[in-house]
Amino acid sequence: MPGDAEPSYILVTLEPDDDIPAICGMIDVAPGPRVALVAPRGNHTLQGPTGMARILRHAAGAGKELALVSGQRGLRARARQSGMPAYASEAALQRTPPAPSPRLRRGWLQLRARLRYLTARDRTIISFAAVVVFLALVAAYLLVPSAHVVVYPQSQEILRTIRITASTVRRDVDLSARSVPARPVTITLPLTSGMPTTGRAEVDGETLAVVAEQDLEALRGLVQRAAEQQGFARLARERRGTAAVYRETLSAVLEDEQYSAGPGEPAEFLLLEVHAEVTATAVLDSDVQAVVEHALAEELDPDTMLLPGSITARQGFFVSYEGDTLTLEARARGAVAPRIDQGQLKDDLAGKSPDAARDLLEERITMAAPPEIDLSPWWARSISRYAWRVHLELREPEP
Repeated sequence: MPGDAEPSYILVTLEPDDDIPAICGMIDVAPGPRVALVAPRGNHTLQGPTGMARILRHAAGAGKELALVSGQRGLRARARQSGMPAYASEAALQRTPPAPSPRLRRGWLQLRARLRYLTARDRTIISFAAVVVFLALVAAYLLVPSAHVVVYPQSQEILRTIRITASTVRRDVDLSARSVPARPVTITLPLTSGMPTTGRAEVDGETLAVVAEQDLEALRGLVQRAAEQQGFARLARERRGTAAVYRETLSAVLEDEQYSAGPGEPAEFLLLEVHAEVTATAVLDSDVQAVVEHALAEELDPDTMLLPGSITARQGFFVSYEGDTLTLEARARGAVAPRIDQGQLKDDLAGKSPDAARDLLEERITMAAPPEIDLSPWWARSISRYAWRVHLELREPEP
């Protein structure tokens, strides 16, 4: 929009001997927020050690944005080091594209310029003031009384069995479809096992124990079963408390099989060393919990609610496994109570004494146990007048 365009620079020509008051005066009377100092022959003040900094500080206080136009490369370099844009000619200045949002940009430039030229004393004062304000806010937060109110509404237990599908191709939880991701889990085990040989052979009139073909097969089957049992136990133990591993989806592949003797070779005892790669399907407890909470909430009437923390979901009940889809059942349990408007209740409790708060709670809510009210700090005699300092918790009483 035209009103948002950055105004062009007002050109102010400097003489070589113009001092700081003269330059500041020309900046003040320039009819615009953007002023370009044109110094074709240079300027002793701008070339001095502090002159440019003082002029920039004055311009920032006056709400002016400065630029420099000079053919002297050294003067342009000094200006850029001080944070002032510098150009070799007026044409180069006019070719510079205007910046959007001039008010915001000008305000930021003024703030940045003022901060840049603060003295060490000013910075110390500002830092000290910031620390004081922060400590005051912390003290106010800690000293404003707070209350932790625990309410035990009368509730009814509900028990449900919820069927859930888990797929290895799914990446997220679909609450409506009651479908969750299934995750393959793998472990590699080194195993060694042995058994007596059953083969017999006559060698030089002497009967010797030798390895029979069925010995190899029997020992391999023994190691296969051991790999499945030990692999499942390890996988389940490592994920206990976070996921359930389903034995029905387990597979074990034996690799690097090395027998101590081959078929027909003399041996009274046969050994087999392998590496077993055991794979199974796992389902996260958190995914099942989310589906269970959604499923139970769908059954509720508008005037009822599930008590927070009362919902439990126990998975691990296998139904079927086909392709990449596992079907399981979860045992769900929750506590249902009449719906409570917690925001309104916190507003009504604010400012009341503990006794008055208990009377209000017992009047509004059918309790399974007396409410608990904990005030902080220790000297507080009533609940805070501010509802945001009232922490309300709805809880099922301990059995």
